[in-house]
Amino acid sequence: MTELLHILQPFHEILPLDGRTPLCTPTSPHNLTACCGGFFAYLGVKVNVLKRVASGLVPCKYPYVRKSASTYSDILTVTVSVDGLPLSASSTKTFWPILGILDQAVDKVPFVIGIFYGPETKRSNSNEVLKMFVDECLILQSEGIKANKNTYSFRVSCVVADAPARSFVKCIASHNSLHGCEKCVQEDVFVGRATWPYSKTLQLRKDCTFKNIGYKDHQRDKSRLSDLDLGLVTQVPLD
Repeated sequence: MTELLHILQPFHEILPLDGRTPLCTPTSPHNLTACCGGFFAYLGVKVNVLKRVASGLVPCKYPYVRKSASTYSDILTVTVSVDGLPLSASSTKTFWPILGILDQAVDKVPFVIGIFYGPETKRSNSNEVLKMFVDECLILQSEGIKANKNTYSFRVSCVVADAPARSFVKCIASHNSLHGCEKCVQEDVFVGRATWPYSKTLQLRKDCTFKNIGYKDHQRDKSRLSDLDLGLVTQVPLD
């Protein structure tokens, strides 16, 4: 675009010479917060939701949301995804983006809520990475979102992630550990290099017990996500 502008500008003096001008490219980097030995850029939930609402809404019956907790007749829900993204084979630095999709939006293109950048070995403290996201969602749950002359209640409908990412954000044992099953309470046994269930009696895990850190062998710490009106058992599907 810059090269094209240099060709056209002598004939149209109103045109800029740099392609970053019509694209409104920021001249300074986004505000970065030191986090877990790296940096975190937070773009926000509400600002992205309002953009999607302006494009139009459609009825949505999925995924599972406890609508009884809603204080308004209308509700906006966001599907959240977290995953790690290695930048190169020669570096331990990774991106961990937090992405979202407004379930009721006509435009289902994911938006970026925040991005963590740092060394792979610093992923242990997911609560610090998720802090700004959870804090904003708590405000939105309490106050709702005003758009199109309506007030919508807000909920995170589910968290979509692969097994290592779920272990990270839920602060639980890895999927290949003896207490790694996220849906039922049973201790596996090692068979060669793999773990395998041996009990035919399955006791399902419960959201309320998980929220109160009742699964000592399964939970390594309390996840900040448990502060939300979100079931970390029933609303975190297996990939």
